[in-house]
Amino acid sequence: MLRPLRLLRLVTLIRFLDRRATSGLRGKVLAYVLGGSTLLALVGALAVLEAERHSATGNIQDYGDAVWWAVTTMTTVGYRG
Repeated sequence: MLRPLRLLRLVTLIRFLDRRATSGLRGKVLAYVLGGSTLLALVGALAVLEAERHSATGNIQDYGDAVWWAVTTMTTVGYRG
């Protein structure tokens, strides 16, 4: 039940990347965009998994499928499912 709270580890990663961004504003923006996109994909995967898991016709049955869906949706214009 508390497994999704593991996503809070990303906050530590974002802080680390923020410190490592030595090229000024550009590095910080890149770190925040990558961190925000990753967080969005993982939270979106949780949301679609919750919506699809109890559906009789749902194709997404585990978190791996949900992450694949989220990454595919974020990185392509379209896909065949």
